[in-house]
Amino acid sequence: MKKLLIHLLILFISRETLSQCPTIQTQPVSQSDCDGNSIRMIVKADGSTFQWEKKRPNDSQFSAVSGATSAQYQIYPSGGTLHPSGTLYRVKVSKNSCQVYSQEASITLHSITSIVNPSICERGIGTLTPQIPSSSLAQVQNYQWTRSVNGGPFEDMVDDANFSGTKDKELVISNAMMTLNSQKIKVRINFSISPNNDNEGSLTNENQSSTCPRTSTEVSLQIKNAPVPTHASNLYKGCVDSPISINSTGCSPYSTYWYNEQGQKIGEGARMNISLTDASPHLFKATCFKNGCESLPSLGTYAQGFPVPEAPSNSGTPTQVCSGAIITFKASGGSNNLWYLNAIDKNTVSTATSIQVSQTTNIGQDNLEIIRWVSQKINECESPKTAIRVTVAPSLLADAGENKQLKGDDLYDANSFTTAIRGVPPYSFTWSTSNNTPISANQVSNPIIGPFRSSAYIKVQVKDQLNCIAKDSVFIQWENQVINIPQDSIIVPEIPRDSTVVTIPDIGQEDDDISTPIDEEEPSVNPSPPWHEITYTMEPLCQQDAYKIEVQGCPGNVMYFNQYGPEQLRAQGAEWIVDASYELFVQIRCSDSNSNTINLRIPVLKKPKIPIIKNFEQDVCQGQVAQIEIDHVFKNQFIGWEKDGHFFSEAFILHQELEAGQYQAIIQQGTCFYRSEVLELIIRIPPPVTTIIASKTSLCLKDTSLLATTQFYPYVKWKNGEKASNVKFLAQQVGVFEFQVQVSQDNQCWSDWSNSYSIQVHENPIPPNITASPALGFCQGDSILLKAPTEYINYLWNTRITTPNYNVKSPGWYWLKVQNQFGCWSVSSDSVQTYHYPEEPIPNIEAIPSKQFCTGESIELQASHAHAYLWKNESTEERIKITDSGTYWLKTRNVYGCWSKRSEEVSIYRRENPLLPAIKKSGVYFLEAISLDQPDQYEWKKDHQRLNDQEALIKAKEVGIYEVRSLKQYDLYPLKSLICYSPYQKISMSIPENMQGMSIFPNPNKNGMLQLELLDDIPQAEAKIFDFLGNEIIQYNLPSSTQPIKLQLPQIPAGTYILKIIAPNYSKEKMIIISP
Repeated sequence: MKKLLIHLLILFISRETLSQCPTIQTQPVSQSDCDGNSIRMIVKADGSTFQWEKKRPNDSQFSAVSGATSAQYQIYPSGGTLHPSGTLYRVKVSKNSCQVYSQEASITLHSITSIVNPSICERGIGTLTPQIPSSSLAQVQNYQWTRSVNGGPFEDMVDDANFSGTKDKELVISNAMMTLNSQKIKVRINFSISPNNDNEGSLTNENQSSTCPRTSTEVSLQIKNAPVPTHASNLYKGCVDSPISINSTGCSPYSTYWYNEQGQKIGEGARMNISLTDASPHLFKATCFKNGCESLPSLGTYAQGFPVPEAPSNSGTPTQVCSGAIITFKASGGSNNLWYLNAIDKNTVSTATSIQVSQTTNIGQDNLEIIRWVSQKINECESPKTAIRVTVAPSLLADAGENKQLKGDDLYDANSFTTAIRGVPPYSFTWSTSNNTPISANQVSNPIIGPFRSSAYIKVQVKDQLNCIAKDSVFIQWENQVINIPQDSIIVPEIPRDSTVVTIPDIGQEDDDISTPIDEEEPSVNPSPPWHEITYTMEPLCQQDAYKIEVQGCPGNVMYFNQYGPEQLRAQGAEWIVDASYELFVQIRCSDSNSNTINLRIPVLKKPKIPIIKNFEQDVCQGQVAQIEIDHVFKNQFIGWEKDGHFFSEAFILHQELEAGQYQAIIQQGTCFYRSEVLELIIRIPPPVTTIIASKTSLCLKDTSLLATTQFYPYVKWKNGEKASNVKFLAQQVGVFEFQVQVSQDNQCWSDWSNSYSIQVHENPIPPNITASPALGFCQGDSILLKAPTEYINYLWNTRITTPNYNVKSPGWYWLKVQNQFGCWSVSSDSVQTYHYPEEPIPNIEAIPSKQFCTGESIELQASHAHAYLWKNESTEERIKITDSGTYWLKTRNVYGCWSKRSEEVSIYRRENPLLPAIKKSGVYFLEAISLDQPDQYEWKKDHQRLNDQEALIKAKEVGIYEVRSLKQYDLYPLKSLICYSPYQKISMSIPENMQGMSIFPNPNKNGMLQLELLDDIPQAEAKIFDFLGNEIIQYNLPSSTQPIKLQLPQIPAGTYILKIIAPNYSKEKMIIISP
């Protein structure tokens, strides 16, 4: 029985407890509406407290909504980061200590985030598409595209020649012209929404709006155009079946496309080579391709191929000339001639009609061949080259014998020596003497000359078959005559002395000295002292680089001063030896003042340095023609040559086989004779001819063979210019190659050339051409294919690859060799360099004007300059418009097609605008703004003029239309603060005139609290209440009347009283009624 009672008690307590939990009669309902609209969640329950909770799509759990503690929860504005589409809501209902949760309800929000692809090529087709959430697509009822032209209002569009789909999701723009550029486009979409909403102001969701409209932000049409290229020439010329270069300008830095007469694309690039198979002109046009858009074609240019002209021929160039003669090469091409140094040169040495070659001296024993190659270019088409060859004969040398001393009837016999060598024999001779000494036959090679009757020169002139001329002379000293050769150590020629007497001319009396004539009878007083006229002579001292100056006529001391500049005494005495290494101007004075002065210029007198110019370094070899001379600046002062102290020759240049001895040249400058430096000539004997041996005598091109001499010599000279004892021959041409060598023991005297030694070279393949697909440059991580011709037997790349095609992934230099059927390898092909295109740097993003903005506005993200762009939202423009919060990054591409790495992400914040405030009249003279959210301040206007008031409550002193909007400030360090505004709310304000500027409310009053309003602003006032008998009931000190004033009445009987307001220059009263 006791247990039964306990169970009954527990059951009773449980039923009591259950009856205390809340009951939810109506659950919250999921709703769909436009982003930003008000959405009201409603629950009906008998709970005592409510707490709404939400869970956004990215939240892991529900969280309480601050301030949402009633049965109704208004979500306004919806969207953004606080209430995004897909958010779940529920309410926790509490009663006593029991809590229950409602069912979850979601919101689906319709919005237009952006319009993509507003950039279209000129004359192209583009499509504008609004971006709306996928969950909203099925709720779209209709589309309407609108357009603003030249800043005008947006008007609904209809389909026309340029626009189609004006009432569809996609707006198609056809044949876009530049006139459409910058026109602004929006789209308006009506979305279906859930019924029972509060869009019309219902607090119980009893409205029946079935749709909500949304209009996108505007986009500006960007019609991209490309420049039309031009051509520098109307006609480009070249050879038929050869590349002709045509070009265009105006596209850089963009791409150039080329089209033929049929409109077919044939290539890219500002310059392109074409090959024509006929001689007719052909039309080519170019376009510019910029940012995916192609321009109109150019007006076009023509290219025409012409037949290859014939190679020019020799037109007057001699086939053989004398040594030292100037060769004039002439060819039949005339002004079209192009001259080259050899057959394979690509660079010309001249484009003149003819060219001259002056360095033709042949000091060897064999003929010298000089070749120039010539072609002609007509209509930019160049002919084959022609070789014009000129043979230069060895230098003709004449020999008149040796200087001799003869006596009496001695004869000079020329039969004892050879009078002419080299040149082109046979020779003709002309002999002569300086004193007409008899000659047995003056036109034979070896005449007999004499007898002499005085000393004389013997001269001979030799002419060969090319009319080349050589001369020589010797000096014959007859009997005891001594040749009169100026020599400082023997005879110094007499030098004329400067004996000119310098006098001062009589210039008469100056006008200032004319005085009154003196009486003839008046005797003369103080006769003038005698005048001393001084003169000088100046004698050159050649070997001392000085002059000796002697002054005559001065009875006192002779002094020498500077003629110009500061007064300076340079010397004293009648005789002065003055250094003449530099020019000097002096003034000669006598210590006797009654004498004249002499201004004297002393010229430079300096012994010249006369080096001997020779065609050998040290010694001369036996049989070698030596050439000695002095600088040509001394040619007009030249006297002759001495050998071993005796006069040797009057020829300025000695070019002959000379004997050993000492040689000096003599010159005369003015009255001074000077000798050159001494040349000690030593004659050496060369070694005998040697023999050549070789390691191989049959080669392929680029193979080598080692050649040497049978006997070692310290110095070797090969005819190809090599100087090593062992020469490695590299076979570079097909054919038979001859080798000769000279040897020497001292690097001065050389043997004659050896017998010729032959080596046979076989043909190699031509160097292959490497082609790159698609190009030599590539981005990092990509690769290209290098290709070689396929007709060869073997291949060898520089990286040891042996296939004709080579897939290259690394930048560098590449070349290859190929082997033909004869087993001969080609030389290496031209190297090609593969390379990475420049890496595109990581771009920078700049938010303009800031990283935060108010709802309904937008910012732009500006990319650093690049060739192409790819944003996170797949936009390809340099600048994108942002209308919502989010993170954004960017990749850029350079002109080579290489993409950068992603930039750093930039966070953008769209700030919520304050809610539209409501305005109510607060009393008679005050207006009050009411907001559901908590703005930072308010902005008031009256009749469109801004007021200074920033609080929710303001005094309306005048009749008019008042407006107010809410302000909210957002701070984002370190950026400038952002202020967002709500729309303006309006109210019309009227002021009752019958209240006389004072309002009391409530009146009649029964709760003991009065609200006093004064129309005027009174800073200090007091209020008093009197009964009808005039008794003062209470007195108040009033605050400023800029706001309503609360007055607490004392406990007074019901009745009528008088309230009086008193202030300086102000007094008003009004009757108040106290109700029971």
